[in-house]
Amino acid sequence: ESLQMRTDSGWYTTSSPTIHGDLVFLNLGRDVIAFDVLTGQEQWHYKHRQADFTLDPNERPNGMNEVAIEGRFIVTIAGINYGDERSSDGAILCLDVETGRLRWSVILDGNPDIPMSNDLFPCSSPVIHEGVAYVMARRLSRQQLVSESPVAIDLIHGEVLWSRWIASSGQLRRNIEQAVSMPLPDGDRIHVRTTAGAIASVDASNGDLLWVQRMPPPDPNAFE
Repeated sequence: ESLQMRTDSGWYTTSSPTIHGDLVFLNLGRDVIAFDVLTGQEQWHYKHRQADFTLDPNERPNGMNEVAIEGRFIVTIAGINYGDERSSDGAILCLDVETGRLRWSVILDGNPDIPMSNDLFPCSSPVIHEGVAYVMARRLSRQQLVSESPVAIDLIHGEVLWSRWIASSGQLRRNIEQAVSMPLPDGDRIHVRTTAGAIASVDASNGDLLWVQRMPPPDPNAFE
């Protein structure tokens, strides 16, 4: 698939570039590509082959696909986030920065190391802090209850270290249309914000809840 074909199909509207050293990285949902920052020449290309990645013209992507980098590790997420679901299997991917080789992948949906993980999917970009990758995850129950949790994954081995439920709310369209903030590392704490209006701080080592405050979620109509 050529660069022009990917451009015409709209894949670049879902990706935010990240520069690291002499490389520029793009996650297009199905493809993660590294380009030379000076020449634009493709250096490596990882293609995730696990599920359907067709962009839905009737849905609006909820946030951009971004990558997190630490040392030789690049962490990003497969698929496109539509707010109430994520296309493909939503795998959290760890690739080698220099070669694009897959080091590990973690699927949250049905993960045995996460309680009540059926239909759980990543809803934020990942962040790396002190050898751990963090991401916010979302689950919509059959009763249309929206629940969100931070998930911590060991950067070296790809093992789920912990997850912590923060808050739930009824499925309000204005809520799930709001992009979820990435977890914010702060020393030995991780601060998170959910679309339900909860702001919380958890222990980075084990996910224990330190405090939580509930606030009204922002009204997207105020920004129109």
